[in-house]
Amino acid sequence: NNLETDPIVFWSFDTDVVTNNMVLYAVWEEIVVPAGPQLALTYDFAIGTISTSTTAFAAAALKTFLDKYDAEGATIALSSVVSTANIYPGNSSGGQSTADQIKAGSSSKAGAMSLKFNDSSIVKVVIHLQSWASGTDSKLAVNGSAAQAFKGAATTLTFEFAATDTVAFTFTNRVHIFKIEFYTSK
Repeated sequence: NNLETDPIVFWSFDTDVVTNNMVLYAVWEEIVVPAGPQLALTYDFAIGTISTSTTAFAAAALKTFLDKYDAEGATIALSSVVSTANIYPGNSSGGQSTADQIKAGSSSKAGAMSLKFNDSSIVKVVIHLQSWASGTDSKLAVNGSAAQAFKGAATTLTFEFAATDTVAFTFTNRVHIFKIEFYTSK
């Protein structure tokens, strides 16, 4: 008999008892478990000092800004900012925080940004953020997902989605963003 293709079963682990020394032969089946998503890029706004402004970023200016805060070790790169609405460098006044962050939205407008990367295997985003004011209900949707609600203190939200090269963020109310992490499936 070929033990790999036609094993002989003389032993039952459920019912047989070992009574003396014996040799067991086993056929192994390799199962490969794919690794989970891998961190590919981090925008960490605590890396440098952010000059605050009440003027929202244009697409090209937001790309330049984000490239400046790209933490070391990235395996993907931002190709372009597809669109941006009411995304600001820092927070000039009010709210819970003014340092080390960008702000999405204003007192009267929601914030949004759509980022295109040089890799189409992005499957997960982790974002560190907080509501502009402690009592403000805020929401964030990524790539059309159901919006996740958060309120008050700094929090971390995770979004997983089908592999893509474009990640779209839609914020309600004003939001402070401290860090954004992008994960790929490879």
